[in-house]
Amino acid sequence: MKRSLSTVILLCAAVFAFSCKTNEVHEYVKVDQLYLNFLADGNDAQEIKVTASSDYTVDVDASWVKIDTQTPGIVKVSVENYDGQEERTTRISLTAGGATAYVHVVQLAPDGADYRFRNLMGFSGASISVGGKYAACYDGEESAEAGEMVYNVYLIDLATDKWTTLGTFPESQYFMTSVQTVSDDGKVFVVCDQGTLMVDIDGNHGLVSGVPAGFNTAASPAVSQISADSKIMVGWGNYENGDYRPIKWVDGVPEAMPLPEYNFRKEPVGNVMARGISANGEIIYGTTWDNRDYGMIYWDKNDDVKYVGEDVRKEEIVQMDKGNGLEDYMLVNGVISWSGNFQISPNGKWICGTYRTEKKESDTSISETNQPCFFNTETETTYIFDGDGSGMAATDDGIGFIGTPSFSTSSCTVVDIENQTELGSLTEWVQEKYGITIPGGYMLCMCTNPDVFMGIQLIAPSGLPYDLHYYVAPSI
Repeated sequence: MKRSLSTVILLCAAVFAFSCKTNEVHEYVKVDQLYLNFLADGNDAQEIKVTASSDYTVDVDASWVKIDTQTPGIVKVSVENYDGQEERTTRISLTAGGATAYVHVVQLAPDGADYRFRNLMGFSGASISVGGKYAACYDGEESAEAGEMVYNVYLIDLATDKWTTLGTFPESQYFMTSVQTVSDDGKVFVVCDQGTLMVDIDGNHGLVSGVPAGFNTAASPAVSQISADSKIMVGWGNYENGDYRPIKWVDGVPEAMPLPEYNFRKEPVGNVMARGISANGEIIYGTTWDNRDYGMIYWDKNDDVKYVGEDVRKEEIVQMDKGNGLEDYMLVNGVISWSGNFQISPNGKWICGTYRTEKKESDTSISETNQPCFFNTETETTYIFDGDGSGMAATDDGIGFIGTPSFSTSSCTVVDIENQTELGSLTEWVQEKYGITIPGGYMLCMCTNPDVFMGIQLIAPSGLPYDLHYYVAPSI
């Protein structure tokens, strides 16, 4: 499979089929990809492989897209050079009888004088190294030779935009679901049904193993994040009682991490997971995970474990009916987190979360409100912002990124945390700081190199929401 930056062919995780029935005649059009991705200029033509029930027609919704050739089963597409300020999109329609398939075409805006923007449309679970050296992603394609889905894992050098295929793996070997993280020395960690797969820059690969005493040695532990020097990894494994327990690997040696004294509601501790880590490996954060009680915790430089936001935590005992009549139940206003692994500034000063407040509405009903918040690990002070949202990421100097809304996040507000002032939308902030226009979305990770970051844009080109990862890096 050929892959270059000027012709990034986006392969889908399956062969997509679009079909309908009219008068008992089965009509269909099948295409091998749903997206074509072009740079502003210097592009080669890209191919769409087509299978249809009858002769098909090809229509384009925009004049800047050209159909170079159309032969049975192959459509070659090219685009005009572009000098606009924002990426442009359109679609190609392929129709056979009453069946139509659509292929979306994206052309990026020209690189800025100092920075460039790249999207990773069509790839699954992209991630970026905390130092900003690499990005990683994967895709999949049906292989007639293998007789099953085959996954390709890619490493992108952010200094050169060079793509390297680290490995190709059949679905029966590793059923991949997302790229969890990537290190600055080129190790990619992929979540799969069998556990956590590690693939390195030399193509070596295997499931992560090694757990502390008392853990289930038969199951591959989960690696969530890795320090900038790759010496410390954090994640979790299955403890002997069936609960998840946090693990820290130092130079490959697993250590069981200390547990909080109690869970989010001051009950016996259940599941606990380490999620993210500062670039130097000194500050680690994680979550408890008891049904909906995902309290946010952190381990300081001395490995002492605490709840994030203890300075703003409030508790109230109320009577609730949980199915066995009225009984005591603790309402908690406190800092929670979902499963993000970049919710910490590179130096570990800021942890980003969500301040959830709870209110009893009836004996069986509790209302919840989510507000974005940021926690200073040095002063143990929590800064809470108004409105529905979540703290997503932060810079070392206290610039915070708020994802809104808190569920199905699609946009981002930039704030000065300590002054609690808004600095505009993510698009406005990037335009002012980097001199380029991005399509929006929210911040995923600010790297130790402040010239590099990764964001996510929520799009729905085929009706279903899709997380489009993108990165910004210095121009080549």
